[in-house]
Amino acid sequence: MWAPGRADRNRSRADRTDPGSVLTTLAAMQRTVTVTGHGVAHVVPDRAVLRVTASHGAASVAEAVSGLETAGRALSEVAHRLTEPRHVATTGLQVWPRHDHQGRSDGFEARHQVRVVCADLGTAAALVTALAERVGDALRVDSLALEVGDPSDAEERARELAYADARGRAEHLAGLDGAGIGDLVAVVEGDPAGPGPGAGVPHARAAEMGLEPGEQEVRVRVTGTWQLI
Repeated sequence: MWAPGRADRNRSRADRTDPGSVLTTLAAMQRTVTVTGHGVAHVVPDRAVLRVTASHGAASVAEAVSGLETAGRALSEVAHRLTEPRHVATTGLQVWPRHDHQGRSDGFEARHQVRVVCADLGTAAALVTALAERVGDALRVDSLALEVGDPSDAEERARELAYADARGRAEHLAGLDGAGIGDLVAVVEGDPAGPGPGAGVPHARAAEMGLEPGEQEVRVRVTGTWQLI
C-alpha cells in the first residue's frame, strides 16, 4: 500500500500556500523611512475684523428698544459708507433688565452687536473714528482682530519648506544606517495652521491710531515615507 513520503507532504503544503502571504513577505522585505517635516511662512495681515456694540438704556423696554434703533441705524449707516454692505453683519440683539450696585432694578438696556470686515487697517481705523463721532457714548468697541485675506500663497511656501524638511530628515536618518532614500512611497499633509498672506499697506489713519499689523505665521506639517536603498 502506497503512503506519501516527506517530499510529497512538503510539496502538498507548498501547493496550499496562500499567495497573499508571499506578497506580505515581499512587502516586509521592503525597508522604508517615515518622517514628519514642518514649514513656517511669515505673513503680514491685510484686513481687520471689527466687532462693535450699540447700546441704549431706558426706564422701559419700549424706550430702550426705541433708543437702540437710533444708535443702531447710525452704526449701520457709517459701516455701509466705509465698507461693502456684505461685510456688515448683525451678530446679536439683546434686551435685559439693569440693576444698580445694590441690586435694585434700574430700567432696561438694549444692545445690538455688529461684525464689520474692513478691507485694510486704514479703513478699520477710520471706521472706529467715524462710529465714535456718529454713535457717541452709545458705542462700545468689543474687539479688533487682524486677519489675512488669502492664505494660499503662504500655505504653498510653508508646504514647500515642510516637504524639504521632511526629505532632509529622511536622508539624515537613512545616512545614519549607511543607506540612502529612493522613491517617495506616500505623503500626507496636516491641516495648515495660521492666517494667510498679506499684501496690504496700513493707511495713514491706522498709523495715527497706533494699529500695528506685525507678522503672523502659517504652519504646515508634511509626513512622507521613502524607500531605503
